[in-house]
Amino acid sequence: ATARHAWSRGDLARAARAWPTDDRPVAPLDQLMWAELLAVSGAPAADDAIAALDGVRTPTERAFLTAHLQFARGDVARGRTALVAALDAWKEDAWGHGPVLQRGLERVRVEASRDPRFAAAVWARTGEPWPVSVLEEYRYQLRISTALFLDAADGGGRCAEAFGEMEPHVPWDEGLLAPRAACYARTGDGRADLAADDLARFRADQAMPLAAGLPTPP
Repeated sequence: ATARHAWSRGDLARAARAWPTDDRPVAPLDQLMWAELLAVSGAPAADDAIAALDGVRTPTERAFLTAHLQFARGDVARGRTALVAALDAWKEDAWGHGPVLQRGLERVRVEASRDPRFAAAVWARTGEPWPVSVLEEYRYQLRISTALFLDAADGGGRCAEAFGEMEPHVPWDEGLLAPRAACYARTGDGRADLAADDLARFRADQAMPLAAGLPTPP
């Protein structure tokens, strides 16, 4: 129970310590948990644990775990290939375990910020909603971050398309409002004035920080 609770909260290290080393998981979700714990640590037993998920868990989950395993072993190329396979499998697969998918997407986001070729592959695979619109907010965020990275490299205007998918209900967060306004201004988008007004209104509504006006301590 301690392992399951830690895993559900994303504390994989604690989950690995809590699971009895002499106990093999039987329930499908426990099998998924154990395979992920082995994968992120690069353990030799991870290959068999992931293979045992065939027919038990979804192809998307298995591909993400394979990616974690390859990165843990230092094989970046195979890790990225597995991430692409996960995104491809997701087109037909709506029922993966949310936290596992979220951790997989975080890995995708990190790798997409490091390599333009991989980022282009991610961009090409995130243009359509996943089945039953699962984790749409994460898809939006991934698409925006990937667009900004690619645009910075080649001066493109993908960011306008990425932000446009969220209009008119863009999350009220400066981390999105600021790059949205900058993107629309740079690309000459017709929504540039609206985006600038939204950002100014957001900033004007912020409470004054407690330390405003106080001298910096020595």
